[in-house]
Amino acid sequence: MKSYILVILSVFTMLFVLNSGCKKDTDLTETVVVPSDTTYTDSTRVVGDTVEVGDTAEVGDTIPDTTVNEILGCTDPTACNYNLEANLDDGSCEFGLIECADPCGAVLGCTDENADNYNPDATCDDGSCTHAVATGTIEDLFSAFSSTQSSISTINSEATYWWTAPKGTRFFIEPGLFATLDNQPVTGPVEIEIIEIYTKGDMVRHQAPTTSSGLVLESGGEFNIKAYQNGQPLKLAPGKLLNMQVSAGNNFASEMAIFYGDESSGQLDWAMAGDSTWINGGEWPVDSIGQEWDFGYDILVEQIGWINCDYFAGQDNLTTVTVDLPQGYTSQNTAVFVVFNDIQSMVMLWGDPELEVFNTGPYGESIPIGSDVTFIVMASTSDDPDNPTYEFAGVPAIIGMDHVEFITPESTSVEDIEAFLNGL
Repeated sequence: MKSYILVILSVFTMLFVLNSGCKKDTDLTETVVVPSDTTYTDSTRVVGDTVEVGDTAEVGDTIPDTTVNEILGCTDPTACNYNLEANLDDGSCEFGLIECADPCGAVLGCTDENADNYNPDATCDDGSCTHAVATGTIEDLFSAFSSTQSSISTINSEATYWWTAPKGTRFFIEPGLFATLDNQPVTGPVEIEIIEIYTKGDMVRHQAPTTSSGLVLESGGEFNIKAYQNGQPLKLAPGKLLNMQVSAGNNFASEMAIFYGDESSGQLDWAMAGDSTWINGGEWPVDSIGQEWDFGYDILVEQIGWINCDYFAGQDNLTTVTVDLPQGYTSQNTAVFVVFNDIQSMVMLWGDPELEVFNTGPYGESIPIGSDVTFIVMASTSDDPDNPTYEFAGVPAIIGMDHVEFITPESTSVEDIEAFLNGL
């Protein structure tokens, strides 16, 4: 009996000791506790893999791999469409238009306040601006000017005397000066129709540029002289020269020559007259008793029509000039001029129907670089004779190499246009 009890106690003691040894082995293990709000990373993991807060891992355990969620988008922070949440760039980054001062956040649209589709919220122009198309005829505007009418006077073709036109140009009238177009002599009253152009404003009003084959001329006066008898046109009689006296004021230039006008190309152009003409400085009385005298150019011409007293003002260092207008402005409804601010000269630009611009046309490089000019744009915007509307722009500029000027004319009254021209 005693032996049996001893055996039982021995077994119980052994079990107790074995149980205590297992507990000591467990205490040798290491517990890893992941702190809150901390990303767990090791050399075998992809950056961004995490272990849940409160999880434990024993030394030597391998953390199972997880799949990283891919978010496609633009990852460049300088791009307009940068996606802060994107972790994989998909090539969609946009950097805005080059001309935008601030491409990120730019609002694209029409920034021209004169356009029909002006967007006041737009910060970057996207080229979408549209303007009302001019539908009138430019001749309507020129006809509306109060000072474009020629003057008509009746002279006695059988007397000998100096006749003075309304703006001071003098003509020597003598018997036998005029003849019919078939060379028949003319006697009796003759009607003289004349346009006298002494200012740059009148050059524009009468579409009378001072150019010879594209080269700039400085004018001492442009004149269009016509003669009629009983409604029939006349000319100078064979062998006759017309003596003219043109006031020069304080701007006398010894280089002046005589040019005749040619309108066969559709735009007035000037060609130097032949050797039979003559020009020189002279003076003459401006009153009947000779107390006041004028000084200028004493001229002999061999024909009537367009006559110009001028000289070449610049033939070197030339360039092309282009004026770019909104769509719809053509030579039918628009005229564009380059007026020189420091000399008596004006160039009328040619309308290009294919490019829808106005430029120096067939003459190419013809305006001196560095010229101080004013660009003038005039348009007739309505073909309603009872409600004509006009647009105008006067833009100062210095001519540069291959000069291009972008102009948008604005609605303007005839009176305001004429006032601007009077100030040129």
